[in-house]
Amino acid sequence: MKKFQLFICLILCTFTTFAQFGRLKDVISGDESINFTEQQAVEAIKTTLENGVRKEVKKLTVKNGFLNNELAKIGFPENIKNVERKLRAVGLDNLVDKAVASLNHTAEEATKEAIPIFTDAITNIKVEDGINIIKGNESAATTYLKQKTYQQLYNKMSPIVSVKFKSVKADAIWSQLTTKYNRLPFTKDVNPDLIDYVTSQALEGVFKSIAKEELDIRNELSARTSDILRTVFGN
Repeated sequence: MKKFQLFICLILCTFTTFAQFGRLKDVISGDESINFTEQQAVEAIKTTLENGVRKEVKKLTVKNGFLNNELAKIGFPENIKNVERKLRAVGLDNLVDKAVASLNHTAEEATKEAIPIFTDAITNIKVEDGINIIKGNESAATTYLKQKTYQQLYNKMSPIVSVKFKSVKADAIWSQLTTKYNRLPFTKDVNPDLIDYVTSQALEGVFKSIAKEELDIRNELSARTSDILRTVFGN
């Protein structure tokens, strides 16, 4: 009997978790009990993404915002992980740590200037796009934003990363690092494209941060801080 009761509780918990998706999807089917319009639903999606930029992404732009955030921290590029290992093996830990920090400082500085780009992209979400987002999963809004805007955002952000890479002295640090590595015996010279790498990794960190806020709003009452969010996602 106790096992049966536990089973019922688990089912109820699962239904509660996904209840908000059911409410949103009812908009599409024209359920009369839903008290918000398609336009309100889309406005809620926009607000969700804007909150993600304002609250979560801005955290990345403070000092060590990327470096101290495990969700967004940028490490060595995968294709030169052996560079990090070999330099640490010969006692150059300090230089390696400086190099990693410089990538993250570049990202935090570049993201400061890129925030308006994300905001503009969010305002252009149309009703038909919003409906598809509503039908999607817990990260559907973030996924939509990434699919629709990634290349545009990359193209605009890459020059910013290039400028910031120099202004935080990352170029000098990485020049020193690659020079020391290339002088080691039995190694193949490396010259990684760090502008491309930092740009793509910074964007990944941004989208992960937006997705975190979207998940909170969909599942946590306390995260619904405006009337439109409470109207659409429940209160």
